[in-house]
Amino acid sequence: MGELFCRLGGLALAATTAKIQKPEYKIIHKWTNEYDLETCNTYIRNICSYDADSVIHSDGRKLDIEHLGDIDAASTQLAYMEGHHILYR
Repeated sequence: MGELFCRLGGLALAATTAKIQKPEYKIIHKWTNEYDLETCNTYIRNICSYDADSVIHSDGRKLDIEHLGDIDAASTQLAYMEGHHILYR
């Protein structure tokens, strides 16, 4: 799964721990992007401490998705940072 604007990892945690009826299917973290560095660090602790390089600290609008590898699913969360004039839609 690729994730844009991941925040703290709640969606990824739910997706990767969901009980799926067919055991041959599962959701695996591949990469994620977040604008805020501390949020990236929290996501690493919560979701992928085994692969910190898969968390990309950058402006998602400038992210080169083509070079991140193939994924079968993607997710995004809306982000609003009060006072920073950042609103992702």
